[in-house]
Amino acid sequence: MFMVWIYQALTNQGNKMNALELKAAIKNGEIKRHHTSTFRGYVSRASIESEPTEYHGAFGDGFTTVSPNWDSTYYSYITYYIYA
Repeated sequence: MFMVWIYQALTNQGNKMNALELKAAIKNGEIKRHHTSTFRGYVSRASIESEPTEYHGAFGDGFTTVSPNWDSTYYSYITYYIYA
């Protein structure tokens, strides 16, 4: 199940918000950045950050984005944005 979720995060399936809308929602206080962690998987360094993907899990409901880890090719970053 976890690998399916990672695949969806990387392929950007189920997306209902783009990066500009996410930044606007953060600025308006509708969504807050919860935390960033690592996961085992590669994210291309050609892109700075992915488009937001819906998230419903242990931290609440919101969106996640994945970004490359410049210090490792085995682990990448995932950032959780949760509705305030």
